[in-house]
Amino acid sequence: MTSIIQLASRKVPLVVKIFVLMSLLISCSSKPQEIAPTPTKELTQKEKSEEIISNYFDLIINGSKGSEYFCSSNTSGDFFSPRSFKILSSKIDSNEQNNRVLVRVDSSNRSGSPITKTWEFVVRLKDHSPYTKPIKYNMCIDGFSESGKQPEMTYEQDKLIKDLEKSLGR
Repeated sequence: MTSIIQLASRKVPLVVKIFVLMSLLISCSSKPQEIAPTPTKELTQKEKSEEIISNYFDLIINGSKGSEYFCSSNTSGDFFSPRSFKILSSKIDSNEQNNRVLVRVDSSNRSGSPITKTWEFVVRLKDHSPYTKPIKYNMCIDGFSESGKQPEMTYEQDKLIKDLEKSLGR
């Protein structure tokens, strides 16, 4: 604004003043170019479950328990001083209700020695059970075990067996 006032107070030919004012008006009145929003890609079930695992590890590496990511408090577990993680692979079960995610975790054992182990996490893709508390994407971690070892029963599997035994009178 001061440049227009300075221009008007100087002895500049009227034609130049009109030209400058017109160019300013044109530049102010032109519409800004609209930028088209970038379309968001819908994540696959596999990508969503990997995000659940990543979010869980981001929390526990920073000192949180991360128990809110588990379907049940009975299936949650603890890692001792986790330092880093890497998702190695992910595979959806044939029933399309679970995704098995292999994760390499750098942490410490109880005595404080650094260890690296591969763990298999089971991410429930769909909430089919009253025992689960789904989080983001209607998914939750249903359990995990050290890779290559027989996985422990999930809370839901354990509950179903107990309910069946109760109904059979055992």
